[in-house]
Amino acid sequence: MLGVRETRRLETERRLSQAAFDLAVERGVDGFTIDDVVAAAGYSRRTFANHFSCKEEAVAASVLQYDTDAQGVLDALDPSTPVVEALHAVMAQQFTADMLEKLRAVYRLSSDYPSVRPYVLATLEELRHRALRALSIWTDDQRPTLYLPLLFGAVYGAASAVLEGQVDVALTSGEDRSDAMAYEDFVDLVFAYVKTGF
Repeated sequence: MLGVRETRRLETERRLSQAAFDLAVERGVDGFTIDDVVAAAGYSRRTFANHFSCKEEAVAASVLQYDTDAQGVLDALDPSTPVVEALHAVMAQQFTADMLEKLRAVYRLSSDYPSVRPYVLATLEELRHRALRALSIWTDDQRPTLYLPLLFGAVYGAASAVLEGQVDVALTSGEDRSDAMAYEDFVDLVFAYVKTGF
């Protein structure tokens, strides 16, 4: 359970990053300043500087508001759950359709504004590392050293393929595209490959 101070810190980051994302979508990354972000979120420039180094970092960080507590997901599982199933549970909680839709939007911004791209990649890496740390703790590091990184590389690489448009996946049920794979079907297919081989 988070303390009051940490909860406030996370809420401040969420509001600043959401304001930056909204402005980026509305005006483009070059069409607003940090002053616009803090005015929209109701904070000072100094508060912004305590959380983010630049507006591009704030835009990319808007994705983190969807991140869930991977450790909480794992703690709710039976300890005998296979590692691949445990990762499936974590990914299902972490990569919701809403979160992937936000990530897709941030990816689009990073295509138009390359200054955002390093922060998007850093955000994806942070999400992967959070889940990897939680799963390492949950398994009590009983697997060979390379096992979890390879497993995570396969699964998170598949998620990146969706974001980059290499795989056509409808992230929300409202997307009416008969040629696109449903998000749930995509996740199930990824884990079928992971479990049975390629």
